[in-house]
Amino acid sequence: MAADFIFWHVVDIVWVLLLPLLYLTKFNRHEDILCFALAYLEGGPCIAEMPPDSFAGAFFFSAETLATVGYGHMHPASTYGHVVVTVELMRRFYDLKLQVESIITFPAVLTLRHTIDEASPMHGATPESLKASDARFMSSVVCMDTVIHAPLQSLHGYHASDVRFGERFVEVYSESSDGKLFVDYARIHDTEPAPTPSY
Repeated sequence: MAADFIFWHVVDIVWVLLLPLLYLTKFNRHEDILCFALAYLEGGPCIAEMPPDSFAGAFFFSAETLATVGYGHMHPASTYGHVVVTVELMRRFYDLKLQVESIITFPAVLTLRHTIDEASPMHGATPESLKASDARFMSSVVCMDTVIHAPLQSLHGYHASDVRFGERFVEVYSESSDGKLFVDYARIHDTEPAPTPSY
């Protein structure tokens, strides 16, 4: 118990010394992490197993929440704690409305498309703004396999550096003279220039 107390206070001192470096190195999301760390500190025993009055414990918990890596033994322990965690998570995630939200039969190739208009969270985004906000995208497709009658899910993540401004995927479907559709899988990753909106 005494060893834990000493450890967390040493960590607190180290973090106080390192905080200026976070700003100098433009540490991603540092404002969010610091803001919510202070909110956790103000909540008293709102996080289970977080040492009392430990800025380092609150900081680590906030960073783990934003990164969604899990807490180990630390978790919200009060209504206040749950509310702050929920607000911290909700302000980092946005649903991108797809042109087609659901389909009955899965085609050979499916391109998920989101229209960037004034209602889109992507409206006004630039390569620089996505990089500065450490933007990430998650694509999740859930379906039912009709052969084995089991649910299937595909989940893939993309970084801000994966976003190609001014490009779109090429059409991989072609139609023969007798009306049959063919898919050119060799072009599935190919893109072509696309008009970009001017904001």
